[in-house]
Amino acid sequence: DIQYAQNRILQELGDDPTLFAYPYGEYNLDLKRMVGSMGLIGFGQQSGPLWRQADFGALPRFPMASIYASMRTFPNKVLSLPLPITGAFPDEPVVPLDEWQPPLTLVFHPDAGDLQQLTCYLNGSPEVSYVWLEQPVGAVTVTARGRLNVGRNRMNCTLPIGDSGRFGWYSHNWIRRASDGGWYRESK
Repeated sequence: DIQYAQNRILQELGDDPTLFAYPYGEYNLDLKRMVGSMGLIGFGQQSGPLWRQADFGALPRFPMASIYASMRTFPNKVLSLPLPITGAFPDEPVVPLDEWQPPLTLVFHPDAGDLQQLTCYLNGSPEVSYVWLEQPVGAVTVTARGRLNVGRNRMNCTLPIGDSGRFGWYSHNWIRRASDGGWYRESK
């Protein structure tokens, strides 16, 4: 399907773009690897800025349509910086069926600043817990206090960057399938 679409774009436009937006921003590791093996740069639907060390198999993007098309929040989005992390785990956004509160572990750069100002939200709710790890130094595991919804869920984490008035931003998608293991239906 992806190659067919790429061929059709080439036929219609006379150009072969290497950008691929996952439908609804949803992917799993196998799909991300396949997109990368095709020489494509993938875009998820998790929010955040681009940076050199970003995952080019699932780059973030800020939505600016529908309910997200607010000029009030636009400056924070365009002025955002990458969260100063050296790693985020797990890589797989699709959650196992028996997991309702998956942990997200972030490993911060040694000079990341005051990590006590880190704020994370699951689907807009600040009801998350933070466990600071001894190893690696500067790592935290963030877990929602509530259960994930079936469908798309998003963990956004921000940290003020010095006195700049700007925020470091990282977003992680969680995708929860229906209880029977099937894909969920979109609500209309």
